[in-house]
Amino acid sequence: MLQDIRKGLMTGLGAVVLTREKIETVCRKFIDDTKMSKEDAQKLADDLYQAGERQWGDFEKMFKDAVHGTMESFDIGSSNDLKLLKQKLDNIEKRLTLLEAVGYVPKEKGMPS
Repeated sequence: MLQDIRKGLMTGLGAVVLTREKIETVCRKFIDDTKMSKEDAQKLADDLYQAGERQWGDFEKMFKDAVHGTMESFDIGSSNDLKLLKQKLDNIEKRLTLLEAVGYVPKEKGMPS
């Protein structure tokens, strides 16, 4: 799912982060058009790629923080909270099964004896 979001955001943002292949294509064009040396073009490609990765990392962190903050504002439990609740429910079901097996019938609260 995160990969789909990433693809959508890259498309929507006009591909803020350039792929290595695109960078190398641009650098080859620089070499041909401006007579840039291969070493300079490779350094430029590496610098652009690293800058793009840093920008994407910063954006991804900002996006995750925003989603996390939004989820917290909805007061939705975390996956860990849900696992703990499931464990508690499983334990209650086991206890109820044992009580039913021995014929225990609880008295209802608020009912006269």
